[in-house]
Amino acid sequence: MTKVQSLCVTLGLAMLLTLIPGLNSFADEWKREISLGYNQANGNTDSAQFNLNGALKYLMTEAEFSSSLDIYYGETDNKMDTQKWLSLTRYYYNFGENKVWFNSYQVEVTHDFFADVDYRVTPAVGLGHWFSKEEDWTAMLEGLLGYEITEYRTPGKEKDEGAVFIAHSFLKKRVLEKAFLSEDVSLIPSLESSGFRVKSETAFINPISASVDLTVKFVVDFNSEPSEDKKKTDTLFVTALKYSF
Repeated sequence: MTKVQSLCVTLGLAMLLTLIPGLNSFADEWKREISLGYNQANGNTDSAQFNLNGALKYLMTEAEFSSSLDIYYGETDNKMDTQKWLSLTRYYYNFGENKVWFNSYQVEVTHDFFADVDYRVTPAVGLGHWFSKEEDWTAMLEGLLGYEITEYRTPGKEKDEGAVFIAHSFLKKRVLEKAFLSEDVSLIPSLESSGFRVKSETAFINPISASVDLTVKFVVDFNSEPSEDKKKTDTLFVTALKYSF
């Protein structure tokens, strides 16, 4: 078993252990979300696209397990010009005085056909701090160490793999009466080369009813070392309806 496989197995076991009764005080609450929308892309793809997102969360008193999947697909003149999906499975557990510290475990898998990424797998573990956990204002910062493997679509191109650091911050603020504005940013420098990536998602969430939200997002993906003939920056402007149940 390689060191990458060992790390993936360790992360998987850590996440599964969190679901065993007795390890945590459970709030025992499942949350499920599904959203359907349309978005405009720019960068390696310039087109309007279909977007589907699903998410599953298990909330505990001082912990959370979540798994999500985003799918983007688009065609122009009956020819595919967008094919991208990303999955994130994550667990965190609060600890310490006032429970303002947390440890985190996550695995992210990405596929981006037109950015030449067949798949990118990034398991990581980290430590973070909550600056606020109030309903109307949430703010956190964390640092994670991971190992990233990128397999390219170009025939004969050697895959990339190596250690990375992930600096991740999340801010969410209530605006107006019931709406929220959030910012989710990750800076991902390689620890073995000069390359780095930046991911940013700015979102406006406006509840329409108790279970339906209107969501507007602006997403930026930046890669300082893209594949040959590929652009460094991809952007998405997404409008979607989200149903929670």
